Amino acid sequence: MNAKEKNGVVTGIVAYIFFGLSFMAIKIIFNQGMTFSGLLFWRMGLASIMVWLLLKFNPPQNKMTFRQWLRLCPLAICEPILYYTGESIGVSHTGAAISGTIIAMIPIFTIIFSRIFLRERHTAWQIWSIILSVAGVSLIALSNGDGADFSGAPMGFICLLLAVASAAAYQIMLKGLRGRYRPEQITLAISLYGAIFFGGFSLIEAAIQNNFHRLFLLPFEQPMILWLIVGLTVTNSVAGFILLNYCIGAIGPTRCSSFAGITSVTSILCGVFFLKEGLSAWQFVGAVMIIIGAWAANYFTPERLWTDKEVKEALKSQL
Repeated sequence: MNAKEKNGVVTGIVAYIFFGLSFMAIKIIFNQGMTFSGLLFWRMGLASIMVWLLLKFNPPQNKMTFRQWLRLCPLAICEPILYYTGESIGVSHTGAAISGTIIAMIPIFTIIFSRIFLRERHTAWQIWSIILSVAGVSLIALSNGDGADFSGAPMGFICLLLAVASAAAYQIMLKGLRGRYRPEQITLAISLYGAIFFGGFSLIEAAIQNNFHRLFLLPFEQPMILWLIVGLTVTNSVAGFILLNYCIGAIGPTRCSSFAGITSVTSILCGVFFLKEGLSAWQFVGAVMIIIGAWAANYFTPERLWTDKEVKEALKSQL
């Protein structure tokens, strides 16, 4: 594993740890009355400002043209727009166990999409390792005590599958953009598109409910909400996406997605240490499965297991 791959592994792990830390903060913000669209509007808007300032202090060699901005629009449609929207609607129509299990299928979809669109080839060890990690996430979701409720509306399952497919598509498209943009530029673009979409949605929602006060003034009236939003923006919407974008460019979408289960492990540890929640035996087993699966998916790579001839043939098939 060369230095670039090592950096990709580290950035991927850190990115998904950041994503895992977000669940506790989001839960607190929603309990204080902030809406889903309002939170994303604040996050995307603040992220756009932060990344823009970051690029001002460290400007890229080539400035993006209007056409290049438009080329990144499909990326933003997949994530954050379709992913967060599909996840939100899906979770509201199904139980936590089912939604967690379906969302855990993102690495599986990523393998399928990368094979179809990028012609990537994977070792059998990598495939089984990712399946093991996904099974670990599913075990954790099903052991939460909410039960596996399949009575939810079909719309819920469709939206969850849409979220999974859009997250996988985001990683595949990002791989195709490797070398054309800096991770900060991509993060700025998806943040701007996200702010426009969720800003418009939240304004319509506030107009229907006649409650603009909650959208614009609630964070200032309750400083805890404001600080949590700022923290989420810095760790997730800015640092998390920049690290994720770098990771995909360095080690590819399949290996990067193998770290997705780390978000579940992180959320469990937050519950144990900060919210004083218990740790069940099944949750522990699921966490171990996730960690082993993520390690194995990045250890048993084609470069390590295949001959030089097989690796060269696999690389040719991607051209």
